Amino acid sequence: MSIKAELIALAEKVSGESNLSAADIAAAIALLAAKMPEAPGTATTTTAGLVKQGVAVPDAAGETVTGTEFNALLASLRGGGSVATAAAST
Repeated sequence: MSIKAELIALAEKVSGESNLSAADIAAAIALLAAKMPEAPGTATTTTAGLVKQGVAVPDAAGETVTGTEFNALLASLRGGGSVATAAAST
């Protein structure tokens, strides 16, 4: 199958339309561009979004997690954007 035919087939699949004209490649490209989802922005406490991978945190050394181990996990989650930054103390 040619690139033109593949493009038309893809545009038809994405749009749900059929019988797109092979002569109308520009319209097929515009249709695909219009249907292309935008990348989500930064995640907030109320809006889903992209987050970075947190830094590696060592496994807990024993059966009881220490404050240092727990704080390292929280710092990794905050640094990656999965958890909001701690509120300022008053």
